[in-house]
Parts: sequence; C-alpha cells; structure tokens
Amino acid sequence: MTCRAARYNGGQPICPANLISPSETADNALATATSAAPGSGLSHFVALILAKFSNAATTGTLTYKHGATTILTWPITGSDKIQPAVPIFVGDNVAVTATLSASGTPGITGTVTVLGFTAEVT
Repeated sequence: MTCRAARYNGGQPICPANLISPSETADNALATATSAAPGSGLSHFVALILAKFSNAATTGTLTYKHGATTILTWPITGSDKIQPAVPIFVGDNVAVTATLSASGTPGITGTVTVLGFTAEVT
C-alpha cells in the first residue's frame, strides 16, 4: 500500500498507515534491524532509532546506514535513542539499516530498533 500523505511544515509526508519497525535482539552478537528497499517511487522516513544493552554499563557502537552508505556512527552506553526533529528522508528505493555492536560478554543482549514509515517520493 502506498500513501499520498498529508504534509507538515517540514514538507515531508506523514503516513502512519505504512509504518516500519524492524528490530533485532542478539546475545553477544551484532544486532541488525533492516527495512528493505521499498520499491521505485517510495522512500522510508526514519523517526526514531533505539539501541539498548541488557546491562546499563555495557558500551558499544550504533551504526545507521542508507543502503551501503554509513550515515551515522554513535557510541552507546547502556541505552540511547536518536530522535530527529523531523523524520529522516532515506531516498528513493533505498534500504535502511541500524546495527548495534556485540556486547562483548555472553548473556548480555543488545537490541536495535528503527521506527518510521514509508511514503511516495514526490
């Protein structure tokens, strides 16, 4: 389903009918949350990225990508979120991926989640 969404001040569409929410939890391994490329004429818009280790003292790295291009590398201790003022436009028919590094300790899990929506590119 595509969405011809209403637009707000930033000019980007708001489309709650096409939400994306990939998430993965891994025990002392790389956790990867990916939303595949949505198809020609469509883009993901990312509103929130969450990263969390099950131990608040654990440190690691969050990596955020549009396709194969790294957009952001961010240090994480315990948990953190990246919430832009307006959703991030990913690009026409481009996958979005967030990864959280392994915890370094068996039994300590890491979880990464990407929240957003998909809409037509106009």
